[in-house]
Amino acid sequence: MEKRNLTKSSMSAAGHDAPDPLFVQLFSIFPRCNLTEEQQTLVDNLRMTSGTLGAETDTEYYQEISAYPEFSDMPRKLEIVNVLPFSNHDNTHLMSFAAFYAFLFIVGTCGNASIIAIINHLRETSRKAKDNSTMIYIWVLCLVDFAAMLPLPMTIMDQVLGFWMFGTAACKLFRLLEHIGKIFSTFILVALSVDRYFAVCHPVYTQIRAKRTVYGILLSLFALTFTLLGPMLYYAHSKELILRQKVNEHTQQLIQMRIFKCVDNLNDKLFVVFTLYIFVLAYVAPLLLMVRNVVSIRENASDYLIKICLDSFSP
Repeated sequence: MEKRNLTKSSMSAAGHDAPDPLFVQLFSIFPRCNLTEEQQTLVDNLRMTSGTLGAETDTEYYQEISAYPEFSDMPRKLEIVNVLPFSNHDNTHLMSFAAFYAFLFIVGTCGNASIIAIINHLRETSRKAKDNSTMIYIWVLCLVDFAAMLPLPMTIMDQVLGFWMFGTAACKLFRLLEHIGKIFSTFILVALSVDRYFAVCHPVYTQIRAKRTVYGILLSLFALTFTLLGPMLYYAHSKELILRQKVNEHTQQLIQMRIFKCVDNLNDKLFVVFTLYIFVLAYVAPLLLMVRNVVSIRENASDYLIKICLDSFSP
């Protein structure tokens, strides 16, 4: 690590004009140690100078301090005590949201599980239902919606406790299940509209509605969804946040209120790019395609009804 000389003039020249209370407090316990006269002078200069080392955590403070050769022989190790904030169980607003999420979880999981069970029964008892493309799309759509309900208990715990307690791996899985219900479900609805379009407008094209083709389309759409969510899944992690820090001079302890939060951690530029292409590819394009298919189906159905009417009046 680069060695630096700690003087009042050097700190002022570095542009450190804002005081850092924790930094001053850390050095306030040093007189309890056996400082040399030179070290005591440097500590006094620090107290008189509005300076900061720019560190964010206690470990970084120690690393910064150890960069100064004047303090290389100082006993400056503090016992770190981590504490958690109080839960939000007395916050009526947040608890009402948590209750609403619990209601959605119960209804969503039970409702989708019921439909999945019914479709499975139909596919087992009827060969026609088993190979029906529409039935396959609805079955997979229910599976995706069921999976999208699974992160809700973690959301409830995060709101009630006020922090994330499941780690980085669970954070990535949480983000995947949370967004796959939005994006993959949209793609399935588009595929279903295309399936209905070919069934009504081009009934002779049966290959695109074959069972193997349908599963291939679903697999491709899932791969596309996973690719679109790639940047967010890569950067999502359980981030450590230090809300408050205080040095107890009597016990030689650094007490810090530390929590973790599941964050996407995308930088500003990547966040804008991610939001734009998700909006275009997962909302605008599917919407236009579904509208086009619905309009085509209605036009074809209208032409078919007109033809039936004309045939009925013809001699």
